[in-house]
Amino acid sequence: GHNLSTWNIKDILACVGGVQLIFPLLESIGLAPDLPTNPSSQLKPPFLRSHYTSDASIGVHEGVEEVGEDMTEVAEEPSPTDFDMVKDSGSIKSLPDELETSQTALSENSESSLHKTTENRVARFIILLEEMLRDCPTNQESLLSTNGFAVIGALLIGIPPEELNMPLVKALQSLCLLLSYNVNPVNSIDEAYSPLLHDIYQHILFNFELWSKVSHAVRVEHIQYLSVIIKDNMQLCRAQYGVQFMLDAIRLYCSSNTEQPDTSSVLRRAMFGFVKFYMRHGIQLTEVKSILSFIAVTPDLDQKLEAIELMTVLVEVPPTSLPLARCLASLDAQDLLVGLLHTPCNQLKMKLLV
Repeated sequence: GHNLSTWNIKDILACVGGVQLIFPLLESIGLAPDLPTNPSSQLKPPFLRSHYTSDASIGVHEGVEEVGEDMTEVAEEPSPTDFDMVKDSGSIKSLPDELETSQTALSENSESSLHKTTENRVARFIILLEEMLRDCPTNQESLLSTNGFAVIGALLIGIPPEELNMPLVKALQSLCLLLSYNVNPVNSIDEAYSPLLHDIYQHILFNFELWSKVSHAVRVEHIQYLSVIIKDNMQLCRAQYGVQFMLDAIRLYCSSNTEQPDTSSVLRRAMFGFVKFYMRHGIQLTEVKSILSFIAVTPDLDQKLEAIELMTVLVEVPPTSLPLARCLASLDAQDLLVGLLHTPCNQLKMKLLV
C-alpha cells in the first residue's frame, strides 16, 4: 500500500515563513466587523474545540458584557491608604476590598473563565500563538529573531479598547507562564529570564501606552500581575523598569487631564507604589535626582502632588529617612522646594509646608 505521513502544523508554519505569518489575524481585528454572536457559526481551531460545551449559547458580545458586569463594583476612587502596591515584607498589598472581591469572583469558575477567554478574538490569537510556541524551538527562534513581540505590541495598541478585556489579560499570563518554563535559576541578571520573556515584558506587559487605554477593571487585574512580577524579580525589574522608567510612563500616560481621570489615577498611584517599593530596597542618588527633576518639570498638578507625597513618606519613615536626607542635601533640593513655594497653587504650597 501507499505510505502516508502527516506533518505537525508547527513544522509547516516554520517551513513557510515562521510564526509571524499569523500576525495578520491580529491586525484584522481592528479592521474587520464584529464576529457573529453565535459561537457555533465560528470556525474554531482544533485545540480550542474541546473547551466549548455543546450547548454554548454565550456570544462574543455577551461574554464581554458579563465580564464588564462582574467588574462594575470596582469603579471607585482608591483611597490614599492604597498608595502602596507592594509591602516591604515582599508580600503583595491588595487593592481596595471591592477589587479583591471581584478578582476572587472571577477565578471561582475556571471553565466559564476559559470559555470567555476563547470568545475574545484577541485572546484567541494569544492562545494560538502560545500553541505555536509550545515545544517548538524553531518557532520560538523565529519570533525572537524577527522581534515578534514588538510587532504584536504595536498591533495591540491599534485594537479597539473594548477588545482589550479580562480574557486577554488571562491569555497573556498563560503565555508568560509558558515562556518562564525556559528559565533556569542563575545568578546573572541578564540570564535570569529567557529572551522571549524579556520581549513580552518590554513590548506588552510594561507597555503602559497599551494599558492606559483599557477599562478600569482590566487595569486593576494587570497591576496586580505586575506587582507579582516586580516582587519576584525586584533586581531585574529595577534595572529594566526602574524609577526613571515609571516616572516617564506616569508623565506620558497618566495625566489627570485625560477623559477618564479616575482610571488614570489608579495606574498612576500603582506606578508611584512601584517607585516606593524600589526606593525602600535601597536609596540611589540617580533615582532621587530623577524624582526631583520630575517634580520640577511635570506640568500636571496631581502628578506633582503625589510625587511630593512619595518623597515625604520616604523621608519620614526608616530605613529610607537618613539615606534620602543625605541625598537631598547633596543635591541642594532645598532650592527646588523653595522655588515651588512661589507657585500660585495653594494646594501645592500646603503640601510642601506640611
